[in-house]
Amino acid sequence: MNLVHIHPESIESIARRVVELMRNDAPQSSGTLDTKGAMHRLGYISAKGFWQAVRRLGVPYSKLSARNCVFRTSDIDAVLSRRQVGSSRR
Repeated sequence: MNLVHIHPESIESIARRVVELMRNDAPQSSGTLDTKGAMHRLGYISAKGFWQAVRRLGVPYSKLSARNCVFRTSDIDAVLSRRQVGSSRR
């Protein structure tokens, strides 16, 4: 049986890196959605149709870079409630 000896400082370094990567991959809990999340929440499959609706409905968003945008969950919920037809009470 071959054993590999790893220095404790290397283990700590690896653990810190794993935690950092897990934070980056974690779902967004800050009340924001990326473009794919907003598309899903509004029920769009096509990116073109989604962006046409965003402009038509006036959905506010923040542009982080040329291809990355962030939407507030509260803004998406407000759009959905504005478009609701009928009463929510039964």
